Amino acid sequence: MRWIEPFIMIYIFVMVVINQCLDDLFGITIGGNRLIEWYGYIDKTGKFAIKKKRRYVLESFSCGRAIQWVWGPSEDKCFIDTSGRQVTEWFQDALPFSENMAAVKDNERFGFINLDGEIVVPCVYDDAEPFAEGMAAVCTSERWGFVNSEGELKIEPQFDLVMYFSEGLAAVVLNEKVGYVNKDGCFIIEPAYQEAARFSCGVALVNDCDYVDCNGEVVFSTDWNPDRSKFPFQHRLFVESVPINTWNNPTSKHRIIVGRKPRLQRIDSGKWYHSTVRSFSENVAVAGRGDRCGYIDLEGTFCIDPVFDYALPFSEGRALVYVDGLFGYIDRSGQYIARPQFERAYGFSDGYACALFPNGKYGYLDMDGNVAIKPQFSPAKSFVDGLARVGDRRSSM
Repeated sequence: MRWIEPFIMIYIFVMVVINQCLDDLFGITIGGNRLIEWYGYIDKTGKFAIKKKRRYVLESFSCGRAIQWVWGPSEDKCFIDTSGRQVTEWFQDALPFSENMAAVKDNERFGFINLDGEIVVPCVYDDAEPFAEGMAAVCTSERWGFVNSEGELKIEPQFDLVMYFSEGLAAVVLNEKVGYVNKDGCFIIEPAYQEAARFSCGVALVNDCDYVDCNGEVVFSTDWNPDRSKFPFQHRLFVESVPINTWNNPTSKHRIIVGRKPRLQRIDSGKWYHSTVRSFSENVAVAGRGDRCGYIDLEGTFCIDPVFDYALPFSEGRALVYVDGLFGYIDRSGQYIARPQFERAYGFSDGYACALFPNGKYGYLDMDGNVAIKPQFSPAKSFVDGLARVGDRRSSM
């Protein structure tokens, strides 16, 4: 076995060199000073609660857990807790926790773990999606069904594509039409639509024009068809460029447009679509007249006049709007709490909103539109569970 020793030494040497190269890649020397890049999480005072070299790729927290993976060829993933401690083993892939469960991939199959990292739903599925309302979508042989938190297959895989449950119903695709099923797998609204969104506030948008109730009856209709090419770049989506991902079935003529509010949608080449659905949130929904956006109530009447170039759903009583190439924030009355001034911005979450300030750094606003955490990060994301994922670049000797 002595012949193995040289190979072991070579392997160790190569790993050391790679490790040093990663340090050189993520820490750059400028003018004698070393520019150190960190990637971690801050608390609501703006101080780092977890701080790591940027070779560690981190995702946002949910249920007190966050996905971590190391930059490299394998991209295996594990979970850390709010102290930064690794609390699970490494998996081939993983999705964020939802309802204290997370989908993970092991031996090329998906299952689910609990917060302790224990497998509670065996890894036997080709694909899986996060839990919602006690049900999770799973895929076998290109057909989707649902399991419950005990791992019981409650709805046999039979659909071309599915969305998560919302208000007791899930949109599903069968024979190239979209309908809605309950948690027993029975159709409450028969497949009849070309596209459909999730239920919210008792209604769902179908065929991009009608809002229906849980019986499939049309509550009201809209005829808004704006020029989406005028929307901010990160909020428009050409359907032919949608990457195949876990929400997409490559054999189907439907795709789920993944944004803040995903929806099922039939491919229509050459047409622009919202990357965020006009689903209701906090009893209002984005709507428009001509090329201007505003908000309607559950009767289809404008409660905030269409005066914006673009608008996003309300969250925590605040909404992100876009005017003349800049983002700002409004309250439920339609009044600005922060006038349009940001090139990029996120909606409110955990009482704070993340925005890109004129100095090229991200900071955070409070509910009144005041600067709560000064702009100093690049990049940065929204607060979730009291922590926000940020990057930090600063020089050191």
